[in-house]
Amino acid sequence: MRDDKRGDEKLDCRGIPLADIKKEQEKHKRKIEEMRSYIANNVSVLHSGKALHCGKFYIVSTSYYVLTEEGHYSPAELGLVQFSLQRGIIKEFHMILKPVIPLSYGYMAQAYSEANHMLLEEENTSGEEKEDVAVALKEFVQEESNRLPPLYTLEEEMPQADAILSEICGPDYFSVYSLDQLFQHFYSVTFVDNPIPLSIASDILTHCSLDYHPSLPCGWHQTYQKDAGRYCSLSCAKRWVFHICDNMKLLDTFGIKPQEGKHLPQPIPAFGTVVDVPRHTFKDCSVESRGASNSRVDRSYVAGASSQPWQVVNTSGNRSKGVQNKPKPEQNDVGFSFTRKAKVEAAPAGAPARAPVRPKGSWSNAVTSSSPRVPTLAASFSASSVDTSCEDDFPALGARNGFSGNSWNAPSHKRGQKKK
Repeated sequence: MRDDKRGDEKLDCRGIPLADIKKEQEKHKRKIEEMRSYIANNVSVLHSGKALHCGKFYIVSTSYYVLTEEGHYSPAELGLVQFSLQRGIIKEFHMILKPVIPLSYGYMAQAYSEANHMLLEEENTSGEEKEDVAVALKEFVQEESNRLPPLYTLEEEMPQADAILSEICGPDYFSVYSLDQLFQHFYSVTFVDNPIPLSIASDILTHCSLDYHPSLPCGWHQTYQKDAGRYCSLSCAKRWVFHICDNMKLLDTFGIKPQEGKHLPQPIPAFGTVVDVPRHTFKDCSVESRGASNSRVDRSYVAGASSQPWQVVNTSGNRSKGVQNKPKPEQNDVGFSFTRKAKVEAAPAGAPARAPVRPKGSWSNAVTSSSPRVPTLAASFSASSVDTSCEDDFPALGARNGFSGNSWNAPSHKRGQKKK
């Protein structure tokens, strides 16, 4: 129960006094301003002294088992590297913490693990106690100028890293600063003519080109859960360093030759057998599958055929030869020429006589047309016979399209007109 002094204070929906919330917001603003001032001054001093490539920085990445509704993180994994532009990754730190799952959060922790780091999927996952991790972490991060150096992480992960480090080492033991802003100042003071905004710096750091590189995750992920290597905290910290070194153009800017494992990941060994795949030809089997009466253009690519996909080829696979004594092509009302071909079919033995089959038209090379309805066409393509077999069963369909029966070019049967 609150005392009488605070009895008249206004509360939010959670019962927290609004005055306390305002104080926390002001404290957060002061920390942000302090962070921005520290990063800008530190990078400026190093750059003015031509020692930007010699500065040492700590990059941290964290992960958790579960986040409760009250905003409490259960620490899971901690990855930390020290690097400089000159030496690349100098040393690294990695530990997996023993799972401590709050009551009634078991399912949420299991679901989060399956979608991310997979630390709860193996029965042999051994974690360290929180106190042991705190001792080792404090020994890894050495004081500089009588103060602890800040730990840099992605700006979007700053609240998470700050909460987890406070849970392990105590409140406000480490200062967590924005790696995005650090890289932005790195790039902007080095390439003065081409500075980058903070959004571009964030996109560069989170580029996915190294997410599944096999040499970056910790030993546990490489042994048990290789597919979850991109979520390994140590892998994240290393990837951020490599992206920074790659975009800073160390050789051109500082004369630093990148080293494998320090400024860029170890090369992936290539293995496998080179296979010379032969060139295949594809034959259109529409004639056999749909029947000769419903054939279409054979658009096969065969040896010796033209590179044009509309070139007609015969069954032997060679380019069709010009036919001797071709009949004079006729012309329809849209300017395309066609040649009538009679279809001869042998009647089976003992079958009654049938009426002759109506000849079908076949499109051939387009010729110069004097029709005002279409422009002049060059003789550039050819196609197969037009299937009008459906007109035998549906005469009205042919009449509607203007070529009923054998009088395709009759004036009264033009498309869109009715026979008088």
